[in-house]
Amino acid sequence: MVSMIVVSPRATGWGEIGPCVEPAYTTPYDSSTLNFVAGDVVANQAITPTRAASGADVCTFATSPAYHVVDLTGWFV
Repeated sequence: MVSMIVVSPRATGWGEIGPCVEPAYTTPYDSSTLNFVAGDVVANQAITPTRAASGADVCTFATSPAYHVVDLTGWFV
């Protein structure tokens, strides 16, 4: 379980978090983790799988340039 925070996006859009895809996280998933407007600070929690190879990697994506902050809030075994 993670919290994703988007800080100061340049435009309105959406962001998401999910397992990293090799060679790079370039293809977003089918749903957003959070929605934001330009200049805002928005947070949301999500339960997301990790990359199977390492068991720990997650990547973020946003439709507008922004700072991404990720906090690990828990995990399942």
